[in-house]
Amino acid sequence: MFHQANAEGNVAIIDYDDTVRVRWIKISEYDRSLRRLKDIGIYRESLLNSNGINTIDDLLNCTDDFLRGLKTRLLTPLELKEILSVAENKEEELILTLLFKYGLSVEELEKLTLYELDPESNAIHFRKSHGKGEKRLIFLDDETYCQLYPDYHTIIKNQFYRNHDPIFKKATIDGLYIKLHAAFNSFNESAKLKGGIGKRLGKELIERARAYHNNEPLIYSRVKSPENIIYVDIETSPIGIESSLGFGEFYMYLIGVYGKENGYQSFITKERKPDEKKILKAFLSYLKGQKEKEFMLCAYNGHKFDFKCLDEKICSNKLGVLTYRKITKIDLLEICRRNIYVPKGYSLMNVATSFGYPFNQKKNGYHMGLEYQGYVLGTLDEPDWEKMIKYNREDILAMEHILERIRLFDHLS
Repeated sequence: MFHQANAEGNVAIIDYDDTVRVRWIKISEYDRSLRRLKDIGIYRESLLNSNGINTIDDLLNCTDDFLRGLKTRLLTPLELKEILSVAENKEEELILTLLFKYGLSVEELEKLTLYELDPESNAIHFRKSHGKGEKRLIFLDDETYCQLYPDYHTIIKNQFYRNHDPIFKKATIDGLYIKLHAAFNSFNESAKLKGGIGKRLGKELIERARAYHNNEPLIYSRVKSPENIIYVDIETSPIGIESSLGFGEFYMYLIGVYGKENGYQSFITKERKPDEKKILKAFLSYLKGQKEKEFMLCAYNGHKFDFKCLDEKICSNKLGVLTYRKITKIDLLEICRRNIYVPKGYSLMNVATSFGYPFNQKKNGYHMGLEYQGYVLGTLDEPDWEKMIKYNREDILAMEHILERIRLFDHLS
């Protein structure tokens, strides 16, 4: 059995009737814990638990007036010391320091990567993300920062790319929850109350619980977007040319594009030695054919992946990157994070499904890349190209489906 590190667990229901049918169910679909909701960290979860609110279903039955009446408090230095004593190793102590000394939420901690660390100011920089979240700049002391980023002196200043893998494993953070609940119970009664859950947050927590229960998105604000958008999605394989941007080794074997005027088109290389230059030329020729009308390129997570990959490959193949760079680009993932709340995560499949898009695919881009890698290495037969193209097309149409449901039909000012 193949298992990807930190992947979400699934359960398979297999029906042996006249034919064998397999239905996959995500374990998270049965997780009703409060921590599944944005803005509920260890503080608020403990506060809600002590008032009889233990699950998302309990929260659904609350009123915002009730939540507004609950009080939180600040920890004393002695309590903070007691919490840190729960740690059994340096990593756990660092996690607790970030949670309680510097006030990171569990959500922030789980998504913390080297990308958010600023070596010049010894700070963590969370940029504005989904919902109504604000930018956060959290300054750390030298000791804490060096624990997070011990080799930052060897990192080139202002480098273009940093590792986007989470610093802490989710399993480690979840394990601390069990230890922390016991610690919280010991000083809940004698605590000095300070602050509380505001009216707006209380209402939003209930809305998020309802959204999670119904698997429906919340639209905070609608976005302006141009009428002429070219959606793009690339497929890559993890073996090939080494990337200077830190992506590792990869080949780009498929570029898919979609515009309302010309529909979906794909540029694919089917050779065992991929001809990236050929498909990049076809892609650039396609873009030049759109010059009569102003347009924007749109990709999902484009600023961190698709747009960067295309930029690098166009550069390395000496195909005139300046023309490509002049094109305005929008990242649909960033748009979603700023303007909508999706209860079960911001993967393309989760967001599109929450808006009713009927995904048919059973594989993802990672699996497709492995198949292509096996073909290049000669360990697997020639892949089903039509299925790969169909997969790419479905992802691109899912992007259009999302944007059509959250957009304003005005031109960008």
